[in-house]
Amino acid sequence: MRNGDTVVGEVVGTAMLNLFAGTVSNVVDPARDLGSRIVRAFPPIPNQVSSTQPSEQPKG
Repeated sequence: MRNGDTVVGEVVGTAMLNLFAGTVSNVVDPARDLGSRIVRAFPPIPNQVSSTQPSEQPKG
């Protein structure tokens, strides 16, 4: 009985670890994607503002 319980415990433990690792990666990967998208999205905005303002200011 003890051997069977330890085997079942190991199987359940590894399954739980795999599920936990999977959920962590499922949460971390979209967070990284969002972070990279935010980093990509925000720097062009000040660049566009700074590049459009000088072109708008000298009108002649």
